[in-house]
Amino acid sequence: YQFYRLILILNVNSNNFQFDITSNLELYGCFAKPITIELELIQWAEEFISSGTVVTTSSDLEFSYDSTNQAEQIVGLQFSGTNFLTTSSQILDSSIQFRCNKPSSELVTVRIYGENSLNPNKFSEDIKKNVSNRLFTISYKDWNIPQWFKYRESSDSQLTPDISDIFREIIQKNKVPESSSISMNNPISIIITRSPNDLTQNLRNADSGLGAGKPKLIIKLIPEFSSSNGNNNNSNLN
Repeated sequence: YQFYRLILILNVNSNNFQFDITSNLELYGCFAKPITIELELIQWAEEFISSGTVVTTSSDLEFSYDSTNQAEQIVGLQFSGTNFLTTSSQILDSSIQFRCNKPSSELVTVRIYGENSLNPNKFSEDIKKNVSNRLFTISYKDWNIPQWFKYRESSDSQLTPDISDIFREIIQKNKVPESSSISMNNPISIIITRSPNDLTQNLRNADSGLGAGKPKLIIKLIPEFSSSNGNNNNSNLN
């Protein structure tokens, strides 16, 4: 936010007397500027669709076929929340940046959902189908993943399309009517599965959350105006 203050000074003159009126009229104008926040991956899970078994310690993320276990899988990602993402903020763009763990060039299309909850549970290996049994958003985004040619590449080829509609749905559907605004300051869950339009067993292999190439959720938005500007806690804010 940028604030501007105008001090108005009036000089009043007459033939018989002169006096000055100095008025501290402070006119504040708020011009909201877009900000970009990067949310950290705090947990991830892979669920084998055939058995419902959930793994939360994998060193990589495979979309959407595990070649080692020869099984289709669904991937769950949980990112840290942010007080900036509210019912009153204007979301301009949202995407997830991955890093290539293994080059591949076959056609792969995945479908990205959100978990429709403002307070999602952690992923658990103790509960079968703990990823697929969650409440998905109606909104989703199909991603025709480009070819990944270079190990550890993290560029536009590893960047998802805009998934802002997913967050708009979560925050609007979970809004408490009595509240003027709510925020997504709890973890945010994203679920990625193979698109029904993709009948292959091809895959893309990305880094999980164990190393420097962990996925990050990047959101560009115009935050709501708040007089308590600066009380929002975000580790990565541009």
